[in-house]
Amino acid sequence: MSSNTSELIQTGLRLHQAGRLQEAETYYRAVIRKQPENPDAWHLLGVIAQQTGNDKVSAELAEKAINLRPDVPDYYVTCGEAYRAMRAYDSAMRCYEKALAINPLHRETHYNMALLYEQLENLDLAVRHYQQFIQLSSKSYPELVSRVKRHLNALMKTRAEK
Repeated sequence: MSSNTSELIQTGLRLHQAGRLQEAETYYRAVIRKQPENPDAWHLLGVIAQQTGNDKVSAELAEKAINLRPDVPDYYVTCGEAYRAMRAYDSAMRCYEKALAINPLHRETHYNMALLYEQLENLDLAVRHYQQFIQLSSKSYPELVSRVKRHLNALMKTRAEK
């Protein structure tokens, strides 16, 4: 295993993207052993915790990353996703609002806010955030945008029927 924390993170990311979560976690933990104040490693451990259904741990790890570096919207999104999964909707909303305060054009935040508002049955705000996501993402994620557009059309039809 390399001793350079940047290389450890990159190797962990490659493993993570390949779905080899346990191996990726080993690399992220190696970073933390060498550099306990590394917010990316804490955040990525939080992502793994969320992907394995451990939302409480995910929120705790994302909050650790936020405390170390409070200017990264992705950390708040991960934390918000964990809270949303635990049905702690107010906490999720606070995380998403902080992410948007840092970067109002952060597409992942708009997408997750849309999901949250849809869960809360606030269809007007869900539609608004889905539209913002589509506008920000059409070139970067064409397949996802296509699916979101279909979902948004169905949502708007539902909203019109109410």
